[in-house]
Amino acid sequence: MLKTISRISALAALGILLILMLIQSIGNDHPVQRMVMLLCLALPLTLPLRGLLHARAYTFAWCSFLSLYYFTVGVMWAFPNTPARMIGIMTVLSSVILFISCLVFIKANKTLTPVVPESVSQTE
Repeated sequence: MLKTISRISALAALGILLILMLIQSIGNDHPVQRMVMLLCLALPLTLPLRGLLHARAYTFAWCSFLSLYYFTVGVMWAFPNTPARMIGIMTVLSSVILFISCLVFIKANKTLTPVVPESVSQTE
């Protein structure tokens, strides 16, 4: 039950972050700047999507590291007095939800422990 809830919340937070990054990148006037922002902000969010959909624990672990990047981006957007302040606050909240739900999934799954072959453990 806890794995399912954390998995759904991680996917929801990832979707919200993806929508926020698309909104932020569309706001630029220059097409080259828009494409660079889209590649730098939205593309990394699509990389762990397959592993999250298939509930792979390693993907959840790496996605928790990825959420820290978006936390930093959200803090940088939230502090200056700009129109992007609300998007920055929502990015920070979504990245924190993604980070916590990834950690909860990993804790509930507990498949990240490395398997030591018997031949290695007998030689010691």
